[in-house]
Amino acid sequence: MNGSRIEVECSPRPSGVLEPRRMRIGRAVYDVAGILDRWYEGPRRAGGPTRLYFKVRSRGGSLFIVAHDFPADEWSLVRAIGPEVPPAD
Repeated sequence: MNGSRIEVECSPRPSGVLEPRRMRIGRAVYDVAGILDRWYEGPRRAGGPTRLYFKVRSRGGSLFIVAHDFPADEWSLVRAIGPEVPPAD
């Protein structure tokens, strides 16, 4: 499951940056209760960062680290920990 593409619904911040609000991982849907951390990977100038990572807590108490790949405009699951997380196939 980790590293796999996922669907993420976002809402914009006043700065225009999109933040995850709901995630679909396989058949499961997780509502984001809060964003605990965020960080960039790649250059911050001349085109901007290549990936933006978010560490989020779901309403059910699980932790997820998800990444948005800017050039491809794709989201992926980096890590999932908690009671809601289904076991890896």
